[in-house]
Amino acid sequence: MKQSTNPPSDADQVVEMLWELWRTWRVRSKTVETDITSEQYRLLKHMTREGPLSVSALAAFWGVTASTMSIATRRLERAGYVTRLRSADDLRTVAVTVTSAGREAWERWHQQRIHALAPLIGQLGQADQDSLARMLEILLSQKR
Repeated sequence: MKQSTNPPSDADQVVEMLWELWRTWRVRSKTVETDITSEQYRLLKHMTREGPLSVSALAAFWGVTASTMSIATRRLERAGYVTRLRSADDLRTVAVTVTSAGREAWERWHQQRIHALAPLIGQLGQADQDSLARMLEILLSQKR
């Protein structure tokens, strides 16, 4: 099959640079020991910011089934990172709350991941950092 001789578009180049940045972040992040997965990190982050949430509310937010979310929260509960409390009014309703150990695990993961890229981003001037932040906000606002 003949390969295309068309030069890469600007969007292609940006995508490749973003992938390379992601790979750099992953390599630098792997040097850090952690006991939670990136999915658990995101779940703990959401619950830390939003407060106690029902399993169904968490499932709806993440676009998964309540059964899938129930499994995920049970794993976090076994690790001591969340507690699951049944409502006194409706025993079918379970509120999931982050424990202090869960907040500490999230914060540890968060700080380690920030430090993985901070030296690279720190090489940019403040105006470039502000521009990058604005561009990333625009791109990430399109994800849902």
